Amino acid sequence: MVGIEKPRYFRGFRVDNCEQAAKFLMRASEGLARSLDYETTLQTVAHVAVPYLTDLGIVEMVQDGRLKPVASAHTDARKEGLLRKLAVTSGADSPANAVRALRTRQPVIVKTISDRLLWEFAQQERVPVDPRTVDGIHQIGPESTISMPLVARGRTLGVLSLARLDGSPPFEKHDLPLIRQLAHQCAQAVDNARLYHQATEAARARQEFIATTSHELRRPLSEIKGFVTTLLQSNAQCDGATRTDFLREIDRGADCLDALIGDLLEMSRLENADCTPVQRDLIRPDVLVCRALDGVRVRLSGVEVEIGSNLRRLPAVWVDARRIHQVITNLVENAFKYAPGSDIRLWGRVVDAGSTVEIAVEDDGPGIPVEDLEHIFDSYYRGATRDRSEVPGTGLGLAIARTIVQGHGGGIRAENREGGGARFVVSLPSVATA
Repeated sequence: MVGIEKPRYFRGFRVDNCEQAAKFLMRASEGLARSLDYETTLQTVAHVAVPYLTDLGIVEMVQDGRLKPVASAHTDARKEGLLRKLAVTSGADSPANAVRALRTRQPVIVKTISDRLLWEFAQQERVPVDPRTVDGIHQIGPESTISMPLVARGRTLGVLSLARLDGSPPFEKHDLPLIRQLAHQCAQAVDNARLYHQATEAARARQEFIATTSHELRRPLSEIKGFVTTLLQSNAQCDGATRTDFLREIDRGADCLDALIGDLLEMSRLENADCTPVQRDLIRPDVLVCRALDGVRVRLSGVEVEIGSNLRRLPAVWVDARRIHQVITNLVENAFKYAPGSDIRLWGRVVDAGSTVEIAVEDDGPGIPVEDLEHIFDSYYRGATRDRSEVPGTGLGLAIARTIVQGHGGGIRAENREGGGARFVVSLPSVATA
């Protein structure tokens, strides 16, 4: 006797009904197109399949080279806040099955979730198991999940993870065509919102850049003009020591102008090149760091710089060495200026299943004020506190570093170390993703 396949339903939605599927995708497309606001779009993506295809959804985006949960949705409005707390605001790492979907660009179906399976995924992907992630899964109680990569214009933006709870049918292969098409629409919506946000921010930043640059150029120029005018006055009575002091201030102002103009030209070159490195090659992280330090040691008078032995064991990175030398130099000099007298340490590690190498520069100084962390990579940002704002510099070093790293498809972040001190971490693609 030939068995008859049972119809496949989920919450009244028949996933193998072409007409229903087309109507669902049309409604989803309309919902995704309603806003170009990035945050709103992410929330829409999280909700788009709930409750028609799944009980809950989580959007995980690539940020600073790592996968990070950013939005969530639940069929039970009362539990949505708990889901967001456990999956998004807790800072917990994404589960390894989502990391695999990101790495392979292929959907990952887990028909029945278990702790053993989570550990197996983590071992295979070579990522640690975050206890917060495991605890969140226990509290939420998903029975089956599917992680679908969000790919737009050849770039993997993140992962859409859907989960079904107890009482709902597990995900099967026959669910893939519809969810794959849905993920494609979601990726397009996120990419459009991201591009719109970038264009809006670029226009705003350009106006701020012009205004700030004018101010920064005028300040040393005004000082130089003042000293020169005083020296040229026929009735000015300046002794030799005063005259020498004035000339030193003029020289200092000229150096400041030269450094500022140099950084402005560097920023312009990077932006005009669309942040794309032009001379990439394979290079070991330890060689990269040592060569970068060779060019800055003379300026680090009496400072102990420690290079972690683990750098020698890391895989090669695919970078423009000259550009990354500049990034490391900027970070080391930043530590030297803002943590005077502190030792400086550089070390590295592999993350994201070997696809990313992180290089860290850290010090034992006063750390970074919390109010500065969000803006520390902005152009001309010198810090909100008096001590930081009075440190010599153009305020463009970290902005240049970020532009260069992002041009490599990597990320850069700043954080405070436990026990004191600051840490800057640069994420670069390894040879595995070249």
